[in-house]
Amino acid sequence: MVLSRRITPRYIVDGIQVENAISFLSPQEIQPIDVLKDAASTAIYGARGANGVVVITTKGGVEMPTQVTYNGFAGVKSIVNKLNAMKPYGYVKYQH
Repeated sequence: MVLSRRITPRYIVDGIQVENAISFLSPQEIQPIDVLKDAASTAIYGARGANGVVVITTKGGVEMPTQVTYNGFAGVKSIVNKLNAMKPYGYVKYQH
C-alpha cells in the first residue's frame, strides 16, 4: 500500500506564515508573488521551506476587512437514571 502525501509549499503573506493563502486572497489584493525554490528557501526557512516558499505581498492591510473564524463545540451531560447504591456497612448488614 502506497500512502501519498500532498506536498504543498509554505505561504508567507506580508511576512506571516499562513495555510493555503491562495484560498482566501483575491487577485486584486496581490501585488508581487515571489517563489523561492531549492537552496534559497531552505537557507531562509530551513526544513520547513524544503517544498518551496511562496512569498506574497498584498496592496495593503488597511483596505482589507478583518476576518475572524471560530469553530467550537459545547455539550451538557446529565445522569438520566441514577441508581441508589448502598454504603459498605449497609451492604454487609444486607448480606446477613
